[in-house]
Amino acid sequence: MAGSRQKAICEECLYLVSMKGDVIELSISIIISICSLTFSIMTFVISFYIERNKMTIDAYRALQKYLYAFYEYPKGEIEDFISANDDEEYKALSTSLAEIEFFATGVRSHIYNSRVVYKLAHGFIDGTLRGGIEHMIGLKNRYPDKKGFYQDTLWLLKKMDKKSKR
Repeated sequence: MAGSRQKAICEECLYLVSMKGDVIELSISIIISICSLTFSIMTFVISFYIERNKMTIDAYRALQKYLYAFYEYPKGEIEDFISANDDEEYKALSTSLAEIEFFATGVRSHIYNSRVVYKLAHGFIDGTLRGGIEHMIGLKNRYPDKKGFYQDTLWLLKKMDKKSKR
């Protein structure tokens, strides 16, 4: 009887040791799974930000031709277009302003990265072109039914000013 009791205790010990091995294997599997999940999430987030930066650069590159219209026609010439009823030039500037607003809306809604925009456009949009852009917005908003248009463009200019003052 004593021998069978010892045998039962030994078998129970072996069973517990084998379970301990299973618990260790399970723990290792869980740790590996958590590490791979963390790596996958980090990869997704990093690739999201890289893609967003690429989209911002591509959108700014497409905006360049519209920005050139404000570079080509300074603030004083804009008034001349209006007084001379030069519709073609005024339409070109209006189209350019609409494209700038579209781009600024993308920045404001976080589709485009504002830090990348600042690095690309600082000194150009908020410096060289600012007078023409703000003047054109003022002309567009001079009528009571048109007030409030181009708010995202004005927001972008203010945001770039804030970053410049840091």
